[in-house]
Amino acid sequence: STLRIYWSDQHVGSVENARNDMWYIEGDWVPYADAASSEFVEGCSALDARSVMKSPEQGILIQYDEGDGQKKLDGLVFSLADNSFFFRMLIGEDSVRQIKDLQAGH
Repeated sequence: STLRIYWSDQHVGSVENARNDMWYIEGDWVPYADAASSEFVEGCSALDARSVMKSPEQGILIQYDEGDGQKKLDGLVFSLADNSFFFRMLIGEDSVRQIKDLQAGH
């Protein structure tokens, strides 16, 4: 399946051939050709999956949908390497709020 990825309310690319295992999703990254996407890719490429798993605030919060634009779901990017995009689903408002609080240093 193909998922559309949003960052800071902008569509920055898609994940094709998305495979999920429990809450984790991995697939082939297809960037959108614009400045926001370039900035997003730069940030994601600097991530280390193990570090983000230990300290979620180091990850990048995203939203995604199943290509239909109907319902945006929350996620946390672990890594983007060799065009392989790896992220975790975030279930419930509390998960997102906790990470935002950690990122803000609360």
